[in-house]
Amino acid sequence: MDMLLLKDKYDRAVVLSGDGDFLPLFEYLKSKEKKEIVIIAFSKRTYRDIKKFAKKKFIALENERFLLERKPKKWGGP
Repeated sequence: MDMLLLKDKYDRAVVLSGDGDFLPLFEYLKSKEKKEIVIIAFSKRTYRDIKKFAKKKFIALENERFLLERKPKKWGGP
């Protein structure tokens, strides 16, 4: 709902969901409101038509694992 209510305050929406229920909203925002929609989700759990809609604006979360993992710091300390 916020995507519609706040549509005049953004040019690009970054969505962390591959749920197919959002497809009509994404299509409306892209075609009628000229918004850029970027979708980040796990590829296997994303509705096929969402990936088809997003094309190059779909980011498969499993491919970005290196961005999410926290590596322990090595302390050299005094």
